[in-house]
Amino acid sequence: MVLPGILRLVWNLGIPDDMTDRGVWRGVLVVATLALNVGGCVHLWRTRRR
Repeated sequence: MVLPGILRLVWNLGIPDDMTDRGVWRGVLVVATLALNVGGCVHLWRTRRR
């Protein structure tokens, strides 16, 4: 799956000790949302091609 790869990438980039940093979580949410949207579009595109 793609999601574990994204989580691993975010983890490798570094998670600050202060987990209450809203900016970091907002960035993670944005990346996750974009990944889900792209995955959904690709899935729909593939199913329409068939």
